[in-house]
Amino acid sequence: MPQNNPPTPLPSAEQHRRSLARLRRFASLMDSRFRIPGLGVRLGWDGLIGLIPGIGDLLGALLSGYVVVEAIRLKAPRALIGRMGLNILAELLGGLLPVLGDLFDIYWKANQRNVQLLESYIEKRIKPPSKQRPGLLTWFLVGVLAVCALYLFLIYTGKLS
Repeated sequence: MPQNNPPTPLPSAEQHRRSLARLRRFASLMDSRFRIPGLGVRLGWDGLIGLIPGIGDLLGALLSGYVVVEAIRLKAPRALIGRMGLNILAELLGGLLPVLGDLFDIYWKANQRNVQLLESYIEKRIKPPSKQRPGLLTWFLVGVLAVCALYLFLIYTGKLS
């Protein structure tokens, strides 16, 4: 008879916070650690590793997989994992182009994109929805409905002919 294992619990908010801090540092190191003087352009180890002919871009993609592994550990949905994988694939394929690929590596920053995707997902999951106060448009519509209701009431009672 198969055993029903209880579902693994979701990571706590503290685990999310620690993981995101670690991933932010990793993404910064990989994508924007260094500044090119005079240009103001930032690049990281991923862009530098990508300069190694033949294996640089593949090695960078493998290192970028760390963010995806962490996302899986944090129970991110498959769609988000897939999107992160596509970001890495885009950087890998773009980086294969001679010269232009190296510029693409500096521009694309797959690690930072993936950390931002994961942060957005986690914020939505662990933060309670904020109570929004009605805006001006809402109050305007309530006022219009109230005036219409009053008008219909006055017509129905015969006070307005």
